[in-house]
Amino acid sequence: MSISPKISKKISLSLLTSFLIFISFAGASCNKTDRPEGACADAPDGNCSTPVTLTIWHPFEDRDIYQKVINKYTDKYPNVTIAYKKLDYASYEDTLIDAIAANEGPDIFQMHNDWTPKHWDKVSPMPAEIMTLDDYKERYVDVAINDFIYQDNIYSVPIYVDTLALYYNNLMLENYKIFSPPATWQQLVDITQKITETTPGGNLISSAITMGTAGNVNRASDILYAIMLQNQTNMTSPDNASATFSLPVKTPTGDNFYPGLNSLDFYTSFADKNSSNYTWGPELMGSLEAFEKGQAAMTINYSYQKPVIDRFKNPDLRYLITTLPQINTTDDPISYANYWGESVNKQSKYSAWAWHFIKFMSENSKEITALSNRPTALRDEAKDPSSIFNEQSYYARSWYKTDAAKVDDIFNQMIDDVAVRDADSSDALKKAENDITDLMIKNRR
Repeated sequence: MSISPKISKKISLSLLTSFLIFISFAGASCNKTDRPEGACADAPDGNCSTPVTLTIWHPFEDRDIYQKVINKYTDKYPNVTIAYKKLDYASYEDTLIDAIAANEGPDIFQMHNDWTPKHWDKVSPMPAEIMTLDDYKERYVDVAINDFIYQDNIYSVPIYVDTLALYYNNLMLENYKIFSPPATWQQLVDITQKITETTPGGNLISSAITMGTAGNVNRASDILYAIMLQNQTNMTSPDNASATFSLPVKTPTGDNFYPGLNSLDFYTSFADKNSSNYTWGPELMGSLEAFEKGQAAMTINYSYQKPVIDRFKNPDLRYLITTLPQINTTDDPISYANYWGESVNKQSKYSAWAWHFIKFMSENSKEITALSNRPTALRDEAKDPSSIFNEQSYYARSWYKTDAAKVDDIFNQMIDDVAVRDADSSDALKKAENDITDLMIKNRR
């Protein structure tokens, strides 16, 4: 059977048209025929045909914590490849900054919540097309708004917000007929005076709470920050040009009250042998170890230390966690925040895609926090009374640190100058204030 040339030409044209239509649909579907219809519509450049590789650097979690979210994203946007790298925390900041300086940094990196004053200029702000300021403020808890928005630009997006809470050995408290954990610092003082035991020579036999010093108390500076903030201490001037935590405030009766000094004296009183609060000292083991071994009834720390305590604790140790004690029973409690956000390197070739992926991570943050056991950063999920750490994220606070690591070192030195080296607390506080103000002047730009 033969086909006429005219019919053969029509068949060829029909096959060519069908082939071109198929290629067109394949391109629109990002070379993946089973993609959801319109999946490329919300891509940063309107299509997802150009290959994109996003490199991510994190200091703590392994890739498997994020793998489900990564898979969901790359299934939807198959042109994107995620290259994830976990770095050593001890050298993370230096490695990151050196890499950015050499134009070899990642597209996405985690930035600590108190790094913004020091490192904002290394970040490409989030475009309003991806998330507006109003959307950010509606979505995330207040502390993230204060930490990661600078000059009306968004510099980081938190996946979680961790806070200080009180870990307590409930069996040890019950042995002293104490059946409820302290809700206020005064209640904690009362418990301390019941539990603390010393030898006739003044050496500690049992400790109530691991606080008073810095060298052997994990996150000592953070605990003092929390007390200062609860005590209404103005940590810096309104323009963040100088430290002001030694200055007085006026009481309702017109008297001067020094909340910073009052807070420092209170904290160090737990390591003062002449104080009725005495329960801790520089000669003791580290705070976490003391709690894990049942040598101390209470310790203050973040949720991320719970797996550490569980790993090393005595087998018979039973403990619970409650909210951080407050100055008074109040409707406006304060805990202290410590967390990381996702930021985009200003040198990234794919900054729009990077922010797009970060937003996607945040929208799927429940999957990440469920695997990492981290508290929420989302306003709608916070203030959850069934979760101590979620609840505290709602009212968490922080303060402006011009250089976080150096500020923490200054505070830790101040604490031990008073608690260990018998320095006058007023002099030590003023010295710390001056040292931090000098840092602010040096870092001003």
